[in-house]
Amino acid sequence: MIGLVVSVDGFKAECEKAIEVYRCAISSPGIVRSGSRYNASVADAGSGATYEWTVSGGSILSGQGTREIEWRCDRVMRTSIGVNVSVSRDGMVSECHKEWDLRSFS
Repeated sequence: MIGLVVSVDGFKAECEKAIEVYRCAISSPGIVRSGSRYNASVADAGSGATYEWTVSGGSILSGQGTREIEWRCDRVMRTSIGVNVSVSRDGMVSECHKEWDLRSFS
């Protein structure tokens, strides 16, 4: 909720406008292994939302444009892998990222 105070000629009017803010967080496993398949998802951002996923060091197997993807860790001489999503709705964009350090999980 965002509050707004407007002052005109010494008179004050207080208005409140509910502004829904979408905060994305990627749900995916805590540990990933090279060559394995995983799912990643975000909460439903509502009607009209669009989802654009990228995976650095991996491949999206299915689900691009939806709130959930299936992806594979391709690890090719990489020390980390990252999953990113950009969620857009009503002119607002929320971006989030999840990364794994592969040096620990070889």
